[in-house]
Amino acid sequence: MTAPTGEEQKKQRLPSIFWLLSWASALSKFGNTFLMLAVPWALLESTSSALVAGLGMAVQFLPYAASPLLGALIDRFDRRRVFVISEVAQAALVACLPLTLQLGGTAVTLVLLVFIGIGNVVSNLTTDYSLVPSLLKPSQLALGYSRYGMLTQAARFIGPIGAGVLIGRLGVTPALLLDAATFLVTAAVAVRMPVRQPRVARRKLGPMLVSGLRAFVAAPRIPALSTTFAIYNVGAGALPALVVFAVQQGWGWSADVAGLLLSFIAVGAAAGAWLAERLWQSRSVLGRIGPWFGVGVLGGLILMVPSPIAVAVGLTVLGMGEGGTDVAGNTYRAKVIPTELAGRVNSLVRAVAMTAVLASPFVIDGATRSFTATSLWFAPVAVFSLVAWLTWTLSLRRSGPDISS
Repeated sequence: MTAPTGEEQKKQRLPSIFWLLSWASALSKFGNTFLMLAVPWALLESTSSALVAGLGMAVQFLPYAASPLLGALIDRFDRRRVFVISEVAQAALVACLPLTLQLGGTAVTLVLLVFIGIGNVVSNLTTDYSLVPSLLKPSQLALGYSRYGMLTQAARFIGPIGAGVLIGRLGVTPALLLDAATFLVTAAVAVRMPVRQPRVARRKLGPMLVSGLRAFVAAPRIPALSTTFAIYNVGAGALPALVVFAVQQGWGWSADVAGLLLSFIAVGAAAGAWLAERLWQSRSVLGRIGPWFGVGVLGGLILMVPSPIAVAVGLTVLGMGEGGTDVAGNTYRAKVIPTELAGRVNSLVRAVAMTAVLASPFVIDGATRSFTATSLWFAPVAVFSLVAWLTWTLSLRRSGPDISS
């Protein structure tokens, strides 16, 4: 292979505004990882229930059910401004969590987490599927999403470790207050971004939602991809809460260990995002999605090996599958979904895929009640990963020609 020329390197160079957005988004996702550990840990301390701990994480995905409406709103306004508002709102709401947790109001805490989830949904839809592709040339999409995924996953790696250390040394409250501060910093960075979306006509929401639904159904393989993600999330959606439950209730270890184990998911995802630009390049973008689902299946199977080391390895491999699938899936979606419909169509994808997470705590609760061996608690992750891979593989055989090349 010949090295790229100076002109080719210049064409591949990602714009500085892309990196500014990526760093801001990474900081936001760094804050989200604190919730992933702190909330289940606090709820387990007060209830000792895997179901309640899982719901503490899963309800944050409930707003994805309303994401088509949120996507239509995003398409109507300046997306940078929407991103900033969502970050400030998350900061204020997260700062209220220590009070509700200390007062023992589980129901109030879950409601507050739903509103935090709304801010997270808006933030993700705005950055991942609107702002990021708008800053890149079509030829830079795969490279850009790979670099974006590596950076945000690096934040997800550092976050759980930092949260575990803080919780173990100082308690849940300082971790959550630091989390709130990260959202404010992200908003301050985003305000300085010279990003302006073209003003769109203020059409009525009803017709916008209808046009988004039609585009979602008509987009090649997008409904099948959404369904596959949903099946996967039934088993793996509440996996961080399951890891925290296994550490606290199964093995009797500390929050530091829980944070370290959760960080392996991010390590794997960052590696998967990096490898996504290098592996299976002879295939089309669409053809690279299936192998990465297969990597996730392997990770789920390794998790069932009765060894803490196997759990660390399994989480890493599972994360690799998620990171690679995200890069390939996001690149494919950017290629086939019109820019003016990006908010609405991607919100429908997320609605189908992420609301399935709400079923995950019940599946996990059933596994933890049915099996005495802690390693078998991870069985739903392996089973639903395999079903997702089979579903995607069969959908490709039934579909028409591949237009993603």
